[in-house]
Amino acid sequence: KDGGIDIVNAGDVDAVQLKALGLSDRNDISVRTDKRPGAASANLRVGEFSTGNATGVRRGDVIFQVQGTLSFVDATKPIEADDLSLAIYGGLGSNAAPVSTRVNSLSLQTKGVGDVYINQGTQLLKLNNVEVADGAFTVVAAGAVDLVNVRSLSNADANDIRITAVGDVFVRYVSAGVYAADASQAPVVLNTSGAVVANTSLSSQGDVFLTSTGGRVLETFVDDAVDVVADVLTIEAALGV
Repeated sequence: KDGGIDIVNAGDVDAVQLKALGLSDRNDISVRTDKRPGAASANLRVGEFSTGNATGVRRGDVIFQVQGTLSFVDATKPIEADDLSLAIYGGLGSNAAPVSTRVNSLSLQTKGVGDVYINQGTQLLKLNNVEVADGAFTVVAAGAVDLVNVRSLSNADANDIRITAVGDVFVRYVSAGVYAADASQAPVVLNTSGAVVANTSLSSQGDVFLTSTGGRVLETFVDDAVDVVADVLTIEAALGV
């Protein structure tokens, strides 16, 4: 009733229902699947996950570290937590069935090919550290979204970043391509012989779409640093930019 849940398994985990009912920060839920010798796969199938309860502030976190695929029995049932932290090998959700969340912040790292689709509730969502290895990233939120650090790591035309929010969209850093402030930051490119190829230019391939249907799109903290890296940036906001 008041404490965390920590599960580590060599192989698949089928988690039908896990709830940490306490209201303190120690009420975290953590599940890790390891693909060790003898384990054919290390997938995680999720039923219902939540921390805290409907009458109090949710301070517990949910952490999934999956060396396989992450799937949901019912993607419409929201994951409810303070922070949601995901480390997965493939994509997550689909355009028709995005993963439903009711969380304050999201950290996400994918290792393989696959798109990620998130459907967030009405509370402010901070995208603290999002790194999609090779795929598109889409968030639809009924509230506001703060893009703290969102990156598409593969410079590909199909790997777009789309954020649509009813509330404001705050921008700190979002990248769907490559950027170098000077030559020292340019990526190293090798030819088939292993020799370094000189870079004369950089070109971003992914697009960024920022939409606020009922608010603004604005920089979280005003500074001179680069905030958005993209091939094409499209901004739509009901109350201005």
